[in-house]
Amino acid sequence: MSRSDAKTLYAFYDLKHSPITFDALLFVAMAEVFRKGLGFDNLQFIITTAEDGGFRRRTEKDHVLSDEDKRWRVRHVTAPSCLAVESCAGVWVCEDRAAARRVFETLEPRQVFPHGYTLDQPRYAFMISQLVDLHARGHDVQVLRSRPEARNVVQGWMATNKISRPIVVLSTRTSTAHQWKNSDLMAWNNFANYADEIGYDVVTIPDTALALAGQIPRLGNRSKSFFQGALDFDLRAALYDMAAVTLSTHGGPAMFNPFSHNRFGMFQGEALDLGPEEFYRLWRVKWGDQFPWASAGQRVAYVADTEDNIKALFHEVMEAEISEAQSG
Repeated sequence: MSRSDAKTLYAFYDLKHSPITFDALLFVAMAEVFRKGLGFDNLQFIITTAEDGGFRRRTEKDHVLSDEDKRWRVRHVTAPSCLAVESCAGVWVCEDRAAARRVFETLEPRQVFPHGYTLDQPRYAFMISQLVDLHARGHDVQVLRSRPEARNVVQGWMATNKISRPIVVLSTRTSTAHQWKNSDLMAWNNFANYADEIGYDVVTIPDTALALAGQIPRLGNRSKSFFQGALDFDLRAALYDMAAVTLSTHGGPAMFNPFSHNRFGMFQGEALDLGPEEFYRLWRVKWGDQFPWASAGQRVAYVADTEDNIKALFHEVMEAEISEAQSG
């Protein structure tokens, strides 16, 4: 096989050691940071399974989902996440590890991300702590942005649905795994009505599991449900980019926002499920603190998503942005 394109950085997302969750967004952000730092023009993503076509088996979600469910998520969660940087020149989902190895053998070591990765000794790069460390070393980690063609699609949807006021996106979670992370839908319903009353168009994105089952919750009397974003991350990211603010429960797909320049409020919850040392190890941020690069309009709230807390976080984010714009 001939040598691969020398202008392209090849990013290997190895499902033998990496999750099939939206943590892939963190991998994409890190790959983009390295692409810029190394001077490559493009990113080529290669997503490969283990030797038997299987997946990592470490966390609760790793064991709850069947391999068939995981293969679906690879194509509809992991692969579309790679489109969150405009430098992406392609995404290859490879269920034949031997084929991935043949591509790998055509590459110079400097063309491979993560640095030092091999298929025999894979390295992972999907931790928030790794991005915090990159920021500490002077790198801009707010590199995620939707693609213009996706924004065009969302613009058409907005026109059809007569959405003309500033948009508040509600990105809720309802899952059978880690149910303590789920959204308080009644609180979000009441907030949706409040936001509509004070002059915003509310757009909700349901949990992907509910959208697949056709069980889309009604939040607010006049909100619009963008269920398409629950099934197509490219469109979800475009809506995030076009919103005045996104409010969400925990991370998941909304983890796109901290690594972009979008306004957001994210509820982490009031109960620390991990010890403070373990949380710090995973995030490199102390429980209760903000991401070190966050603007005043980008906030993680370490409280429950009650109606009053949602309202308070919304106003904190929006008023901070207005204040920053006026002072600038």
